[in-house]
Amino acid sequence: MSPVLARLKGPRLKLAGTYLIIIMVMSIGFSFAIYRISDTELRGQRNIAIPREVRFSFLDDFDRLRAEKLEAARENLRERLIAFNLITLVIGGLLSYILAYQALRPIEEVIEAQDRFASDASHEIRTPLTVMKSEIEVALRDNNLTLKEARQTLKSNLEEIVKLEQLTTGLLQLARQENVESIFEKISARQIIDEALDKNQPKISRKKITIDQKKVSDFSFRSEPQSLTQVLVILIDNAAKYSPPKSTIRLETKASRHAYRFSVIDQGPGIPAEDMPHIFDRFYRSDKSRGKDKESDGYGLGLAIAKQITDSLGGHIEVRSRLGHGTTFYVELPRR
Repeated sequence: MSPVLARLKGPRLKLAGTYLIIIMVMSIGFSFAIYRISDTELRGQRNIAIPREVRFSFLDDFDRLRAEKLEAARENLRERLIAFNLITLVIGGLLSYILAYQALRPIEEVIEAQDRFASDASHEIRTPLTVMKSEIEVALRDNNLTLKEARQTLKSNLEEIVKLEQLTTGLLQLARQENVESIFEKISARQIIDEALDKNQPKISRKKITIDQKKVSDFSFRSEPQSLTQVLVILIDNAAKYSPPKSTIRLETKASRHAYRFSVIDQGPGIPAEDMPHIFDRFYRSDKSRGKDKESDGYGLGLAIAKQITDSLGGHIEVRSRLGHGTTFYVELPRR
């Protein structure tokens, strides 16, 4: 049994018990009412007038027989009501547990996600700290440490600090986005694209990537500019990260009657089919689709942030990919 299930076992049983008590109180109450009504009707039947032609000598036997029939009817009614309540107890107990399980399932999923998030975050934080600690300890034990070796150690530690900075920035973005209320205003699709490209220009220039904007059409719409720009920054950065040098990234925009769509299409290695359902999970990284250089290093937070922002804007994000044929990300926002 998982720790989450163990923690929720007690509350689940208490909730199921509460449901069962409510069911049994109602069942016993209805049974009591049915018994009282039926008993009243049976007593009424006992007071039926006896025809005059019936001989007086048979009255005592008739009363005795009628009393026996009445008591037998009462006993039969009690047995049936008891059997009914026992069946209700068994079925109600099973249904109560199922209802309690369904009621606590969302809470269980949230707790599991939080535990997984905390575990992944602590692991990702410990890794660079462990590397830094090991390198510093080795350097301190070396009595013949040269200036060049010391500089290499400091350079390596600086790289790990940059990684930690990126990780904490991503975690803060995720936490902050959960409590931010979007403020919508009229913006331009061209402006959003230009700002996202500007923020990714260093990486694009370094890999000599060509940006194809032939299918970028400008239009005005209502959205939250900073959040939407952040989504496109993440998607373009992701495309540049996995694209080979001197390749092309194609950007497209489209306005329809019901929605606005932004597309980022790269010529990278693609994403394996088994990784597609998890591509937007926090800390998830597809090793098969990652490159071998540091350019493709990351913590698996970017796409999770992009999805969370897109959901907060009332839209949705999709991905299509085939190994060896690149990847396409679509961000679709409803008209407002």
